[in-house]
Amino acid sequence: MTESHETGSLTQGQQFDRAVEIAGVLAECGVQELTLTGHNSRQTVKSRTVDLPSLLVPGVVITFAGTTISIFTDRIDWTTTSVELAAALRAASGR
Repeated sequence: MTESHETGSLTQGQQFDRAVEIAGVLAECGVQELTLTGHNSRQTVKSRTVDLPSLLVPGVVITFAGTTISIFTDRIDWTTTSVELAAALRAASGR
């Protein structure tokens, strides 16, 4: 079976607003653990035990279960194999 990858970007709003939006989508979709890589560090966090939006700054890449989310100053790009998560991220981006 071929695995499907869906992609998109969040570009509207200020950087922190996009980070809050992503954190909310991850919570709604039940993501409990993720890995943050960037700024010469890598850490795995329990998503509901940290202030996730404050960690989602430009240069950070989030990975978990077939999903990669890259934080830039002007946008947040994502790729996922989860149809549910893709739909939620698309809704967050207004598409």
